[in-house]
Amino acid sequence: MLRQWLLLTPSRTFFPADLSHKFLFAVELIFLVIVLGMVIAETRQLIRLGWVPYISSVWNMIDFLNLSLFIIFYFYRFFFVTLVSLLNFRPPPDTYSEFRYMSELTYQSQNLTAFNCVLTYMRMFTYLQFSTRLSQLTHTLTEASEDLVGFLFMFLLVFMAYAFSFHMAFKMDVESSNPTGFARPLRTRLISPRA
Repeated sequence: MLRQWLLLTPSRTFFPADLSHKFLFAVELIFLVIVLGMVIAETRQLIRLGWVPYISSVWNMIDFLNLSLFIIFYFYRFFFVTLVSLLNFRPPPDTYSEFRYMSELTYQSQNLTAFNCVLTYMRMFTYLQFSTRLSQLTHTLTEASEDLVGFLFMFLLVFMAYAFSFHMAFKMDVESSNPTGFARPLRTRLISPRA
């Protein structure tokens, strides 16, 4: 995932990059420049309209949130690359290397990207306004946005309640079948023919 960014660090000797990684690095840099250009355009629009008219538009709020998450994602990425470059990849045999923080940071970065992907697709609705037939859809969503926000809040509240209750009810059962010392004999007993 981040191997192409390690080209900038001393750890590139441990992760040799080929031509595909260099290409991905160039594409990501181009994407970063595009995001920064969009941030500048949105900042100009915010200055031109003012704060209250800017946030009164749902599309502007989606743009603001989307671009903010892109910037946060790149800060995550730069921070992660900095941490990787500080790691000692040849520690003494009696030293424990902690990689859990790195894996949690990668996991959070993936979650952020998944949520931002949804926002990016929602931004595509703004381009549907150029077609007369498809602009009816965006106009309807804009008119119903207040009701949709209330519905989405209630839906998320119920969804999260079920998710937390499932976690509380079944977490111990799932964790007890996780260790291989317990799970392997149980699987063997389940698939073996009954005598």
